Amino acid sequence: MSSIRNSFIRLVGLTLCVAAMPKLRHPESFSIALYSYAFFPVWTIKLLAFLIPPLELIVGLSLTLWLSRAGRIMALFLFGGFTVVLTWARWHHSSLTCGCFGRIDSWLHKLSHGLLLHILGTLSVTLGLAILVLGDLRRKFSTARVVSDKLSADPDLAQSR
Repeated sequence: MSSIRNSFIRLVGLTLCVAAMPKLRHPESFSIALYSYAFFPVWTIKLLAFLIPPLELIVGLSLTLWLSRAGRIMALFLFGGFTVVLTWARWHHSSLTCGCFGRIDSWLHKLSHGLLLHILGTLSVTLGLAILVLGDLRRKFSTARVVSDKLSADPDLAQSR
């Protein structure tokens, strides 16, 4: 199970790295894509176009190279945000490309249900990341509870602290 989990995390990281590349090379195209969503205030477009691609690359590398817990949390927020914005675009009947994967994006979004497929893909990744992050939190707090229970059960341990 651990190898499937690690493979999923690395695949998400690799996806973020690949998605960051066209945006880093062509920030003006990404700005236009952000503007076309009609989701963000106009004054935030340049800031988002400047911040999102390097963040995707850093988070992607942290997942690919180190399976970072912080990277998983950031990836959850990124993919959750992507899902919300893509759903917004679908709800408002926008025909757009996000610029994440260059030509593949354009091809996918030209399909009759391409945007819906993109939404389902990002939603699936978001749910997978949420399951992993919640599992991490559960393990973290259950470990803290075990330590606390041991300290309260053994007065000698509690006094040595």
